[in-house]
Parts: sequence; C-alpha cells; structure tokens
Amino acid sequence: MGRDKALVRIADAPMASRVARACLDAGASRVRAVGGDVPALRDVGLDAVADRWPGAGPLAGIVQALDTANQPVVVVLACDLVAPDAAAIGTLVDRLTRSDADVVVPGVDGRPQWLHGAWRRAAAGKLATRFAAGERAVHRAAVALAVDVVDGLDPAALADADHPSALPDDAD
Repeated sequence: MGRDKALVRIADAPMASRVARACLDAGASRVRAVGGDVPALRDVGLDAVADRWPGAGPLAGIVQALDTANQPVVVVLACDLVAPDAAAIGTLVDRLTRSDADVVVPGVDGRPQWLHGAWRRAAAGKLATRFAAGERAVHRAAVALAVDVVDGLDPAALADADHPSALPDDAD
C-alpha cells in the first residue's frame, strides 16, 4: 500500500478508528491498537501501544493483545478492514461465549480469518508457548487451540485493504 493502512481515511475517518468504533458498537469496554505508528494512532484518539516484538508479525500482536487484556474475551481485528461491522463482531463474541472454543473466527472460502476473531484470554499461554518456540504463523500456532469457524458472515465485513484497489472511492 505504501503507507500505514491503519491511518488511511475512509469517509473521513482512519481505518483503525473505524475498526475501533465497530468494536465499541459491538459492546467492547475498551479498544487498544497494538503496533503501528503509535504516536499517529494516539493523535487520532486511539489507545495505542508499541509492539512488544516489532516485526514479528500478527501472531506476536495477538499474543500481546491477549496477554495484556483485562477481559476474558478479546476481539482481535486487522486495522485495515474496509467496512468493519459491529454485528459480525457481536456474532463471533456471542458464539465464543456459548461454546468451549478458545477462538471463534469467520471462514471465507473455507479459510479461517485469524485476524478477525474473538479469542479467550486464557489462550494466551498456549499461543505464547508456540511463539516462544519460534512459530510465527497464526494458523500453525492455533493447532494447540479449540477453534470454531463461523461461516456465512457478510464477506464485506471481513474484507481488508491489501492493495489500493481494495479501497472505496472515498478513501484518501
């Protein structure tokens, strides 16, 4: 993309702010951004903390988010969701609270979407062990967890912007 996707504005709000708003609308008591341009994220009003393991990838961010959370359920979302949706987030959290799973993630075309999930904070230890052993891929670290994949969520709510062509016309 050539710049920090979290700060790309859609409909006059940074993507990370839109993701945070969807979490709050879904009932989150607190939203924290992990990693990225912490000063810039704070400048747009987000609670942001630096990566504990810079450059170590999404698994490191998930481990950090779970390890530092103060709630039993933690929603982890990519910062570059084009149309984050409180209802989709709520569906995942509700499913997790009614199951014995460690994590509930949506499935798209048969693939779990690891950066759009509701995680039990208690899963932090298993993920941290895999991370400390050198694992960096979320899907391989998650083999130690009970995973519930939810199909049928609106694909638009799960779409991220990996390329400028994925952004809507009102993005800048």
